[in-house]
Amino acid sequence: MPCLNESCEQDIEYESIDGCLQGIIDNNRARNFVFGGDLNISKLQATANAYNMLSEFCSRNNIIWLEPLDGSVQYTFHADSMGHFSLIDHMLVSECLVQDHNSVTIHVDDSNVSDHYAISCRVDTGITGGIKSNASDRKDVKLLWDKADVNLYHLVLQQQLSQIILTVDALLCVCDASFVVMIY
Repeated sequence: MPCLNESCEQDIEYESIDGCLQGIIDNNRARNFVFGGDLNISKLQATANAYNMLSEFCSRNNIIWLEPLDGSVQYTFHADSMGHFSLIDHMLVSECLVQDHNSVTIHVDDSNVSDHYAISCRVDTGITGGIKSNASDRKDVKLLWDKADVNLYHLVLQQQLSQIILTVDALLCVCDASFVVMIY
């Protein structure tokens, strides 16, 4: 999404992206949706036109604008040298896919060189996996990729990704590249 500077041009960009996402939903009414990424807007900016457009989009389409898990950090963007921290990366999901509005995990990882932390949320797709993870649910887990079974990871990832169906509209969407659209 474009940077939030509340200019007329920026409002037009948000409206265009809103229209693109609405088109995807309209062409796939029987589907559920997960949208996520850098929206460049905080819920604290409730007076901004972009915030209003996004809130109305969610309301029109039974989409929930998820919150971080209770007790987690409350920012995803961090400019440490300037002391700037904000929650501008978000997950928007169909209501039926989550149990709780507070279900976004913010992955604080010192090895991540980006100024944005990764985010994720668990969604109920109705698909049961055949492989149980032995990973800990602790939040301070450091991934040791050098010790990972890369072949098993590849196999599990391939199995899980093969169950996601992407429509042509999602693949052709001209939305900002940092905004990920997944449809099943």
